[in-house]
Amino acid sequence: MSASLLRFAFLPAVALATIVPSWNNISHAGVISGESSAYGVELNLGISVGEISVITAGLGPFSTSSGTAPVAYNIFNDDDSASALGALDVGGALGTVNFISLDTGLLETTSVSNVDGGLGGRSTTASASVNDVSLSILSLVGVDPAITAETFISLEATAVESDAAVSGDFNALSESGSTTIAGVGGVGETQAVLSVLGVEFVLDASAPANTLISIDSTVSGLASLQGSISVILNEQLYSGDSLSSRSIDVNAIHVTFSDVGVNLGALGIGLLNGDVIISHSEAQMSALDTSSAVPEPSSFVLLGIAALGALSRLVFRRRKQSSEQLAS
Repeated sequence: MSASLLRFAFLPAVALATIVPSWNNISHAGVISGESSAYGVELNLGISVGEISVITAGLGPFSTSSGTAPVAYNIFNDDDSASALGALDVGGALGTVNFISLDTGLLETTSVSNVDGGLGGRSTTASASVNDVSLSILSLVGVDPAITAETFISLEATAVESDAAVSGDFNALSESGSTTIAGVGGVGETQAVLSVLGVEFVLDASAPANTLISIDSTVSGLASLQGSISVILNEQLYSGDSLSSRSIDVNAIHVTFSDVGVNLGALGIGLLNGDVIISHSEAQMSALDTSSAVPEPSSFVLLGIAALGALSRLVFRRRKQSSEQLAS
C-alpha cells in the first residue's frame, strides 16, 4: 500500500477519536449567566397643588451593590445613614416646614454569584438591610396664629431586611425570597408600625409574600383621609420559565401614596403621590442546553464506521489489482 493511502486510511480513526470526546465536552446543559443587585432605600415623593409641584423629595436607589457573571463575584456595600427632605416655606411663625422626611441608620447590601461558566448547578443571591427607619409626612393643623405642623403619616422600624436568590441548572431553575421586619419600642415589641392620622397598622415581622395593606377613608377612624395608601410587605415579583431563565425581585416594604390630601396652609390642600421602597434585592440566572446544537454520539460513530468500511474496500481493491498485475 502506498504511503499516501496508509495516511488516508488512518484519518477516519483519528477523526472518530477526536470528534467523540469533543461531543462529550459540549453536549451538556449549563448556567451561562447570573446577575444580582440590592439597595437600601429609594424614595420618590411629591406634593402638588393643582398642576403645580410645590414639594419634592427624592433619594436613591441608595447604598447599592451589584454584580454580573459568568465571572463569580461577592460584592458588599454599606453606608452609615440615609436621609431625604421635602420642605416648603409656609410663612408666618412656622416658616420652613419639612413636610416629607426620611432618616435611616446603617444600610448594608450584598450581591453574590458562583456562576463561572462551569457545568452543574449554580446560585446567585442578593440581600439588603436597613436599620432605624423613620418616615414622616406632616400636615398643617389649625388656623393662624395657632396653626401647627403635626405628624400625619409615620413609619417606624428598627431593622428591615430582604433576600433574593435563584439557584439550579438548565430545566431546574428556582427562586426564593424573604423579608424580615423588626419593630421599635420596649421589650417584647417586635412589630413595626405605620400610623395614619393616629390609626396604627402593624407591619408583620415575617409577612407572607405580597401581603397587602390598603388604607383609605373606608378604614375605621380615617373618614377624613383623602386619597389612598397602599403598603406591600415582602413584595415578590417573578419572571422566566424556570427552564432557561428565572428572576426574582423582593421589596421588604413598598409604600405607594395616591392623591393623599395634605394641608399646606395658605396654599390649600396638596396631593401627595409617589413611592417609598425600603430594602430591595433581586437576582436572576440564565441557562442553556448545548446538547441540542450537536448530533447524537451514535451519529458520529456510524459516520466513522462507514468511512472506515469504505476505505477498507478501497485498500482491498488496490491490493487485488496489484496482485493481478504481478501475476500477469
